Amino acid sequence: MVGPLSASSFWPVAADGKELPFEDASFGAVVCQLGLQFFPDPARGLTEFRRVLRPGANVGVCVISTPDRAPIWGIVAEELGRRRPAQRPVLNLSFALAE
Repeated sequence: MVGPLSASSFWPVAADGKELPFEDASFGAVVCQLGLQFFPDPARGLTEFRRVLRPGANVGVCVISTPDRAPIWGIVAEELGRRRPAQRPVLNLSFALAE
């Protein structure tokens, strides 16, 4: 049975996704929400997720697919890209894992 989270059971950590500062098999779950597409090497990040997971553990990854499936951000990225063409590649990173 899983009880409510206490302050001691959850703590956010900012770390380099390609070299997580945790021991092998130290977590029962990894959650990455709207971040993997910004990793310089997403495959390396997934490898690190797997490394720190205990056998049978779970991973959850959420990414934005295409601009039409995230209409608000798609519209914002398109409009900003028109106004700042040099920034278009950065703006489109959100959709980098669409395929």
